[in-house]
Amino acid sequence: MKLMKMSGVNIEENTAVYTAFIDSYDGALRARITEKRVNGSKKNTQESWLTFTDKTVTSQREVHSGSVDYKDARFIDFFADETLNGDVAGLGMHIYSGQNTLIEAAYNMDIKTGSGQYLTINSGGGAAIESTNNILSLRRTSAYTATSGTILTFQSSDKNWQGAVGIWNSERNMHLVMYFGDYIMLRSRVEVRSMDVNGDNYRAMRASAFNTSSSRIYKTNIKNLTFDALKQVNQLKVVEYDLKADLAEGIFTNRQVGFISEENMMIATTDMSAINIYKVTSLNTAAIQILDSKVDTHTDRINLLEIENQYLKQKIKQLEDRLDAA
Repeated sequence: MKLMKMSGVNIEENTAVYTAFIDSYDGALRARITEKRVNGSKKNTQESWLTFTDKTVTSQREVHSGSVDYKDARFIDFFADETLNGDVAGLGMHIYSGQNTLIEAAYNMDIKTGSGQYLTINSGGGAAIESTNNILSLRRTSAYTATSGTILTFQSSDKNWQGAVGIWNSERNMHLVMYFGDYIMLRSRVEVRSMDVNGDNYRAMRASAFNTSSSRIYKTNIKNLTFDALKQVNQLKVVEYDLKADLAEGIFTNRQVGFISEENMMIATTDMSAINIYKVTSLNTAAIQILDSKVDTHTDRINLLEIENQYLKQKIKQLEDRLDAA
């Protein structure tokens, strides 16, 4: 075994002196720092070994563990916070190579590849990102262009795109794209909402159709209406109004016509904050059917009255002819 002294950097006439210990153990070359002194004052150090074998660079704990490996056995420590007059410690980057491999840094960690090259993480059991903060960013290093944006893609094993989500170009519109599947499935315990960027107001949605799922397989206790749908429709209160969000944005020409959910319980949702448009449509359909039946009844009666009127006109004409003949 051998002790070695290594002089550090001179800063304002102060000198940090390190004492290193190197030996050979069981076919491996080991080294570690045993002491740090600054102007004769001894500082605390971390007692971690660096071990060189014919094939690997390992930690002392792995060599002496008595088993193949220990979980979280230290491998490499970078003490970035060490100062001239401080202990050999700090919030640097640590790499642990045990049954679990951990790379730990107290500051930002950057992984860079060459231009046009990819960083690939191949995991046999999935991947997870854990954080006490709530932000996962895909950040461009240059401005958006007409043909380049920020996209998260989902690829098959042959690297064909199956789907993607992201901002396609400098128009800054968010896209959710499915290339092979038939549906985009949005799942929620209660409902799906379309809100503004601050989550304060609702926003419109546009499509070629809005199809309400209405199959018998989703329903039970089915029966015909037992109330007068036309009467219910006539009791609905239709008003005109402005949206507060429009007025807040200086829009005064978007006058609305519709319902107030709290004043129309028959068509309101259970929390009384929205209108069930499917229910409105169904009520209107039932009311139209009632009106149609009434129109048919009135039409039949009018036809009978017209026939009766024609008969009476003929009788009157006959009487007038007789009077003229007399």
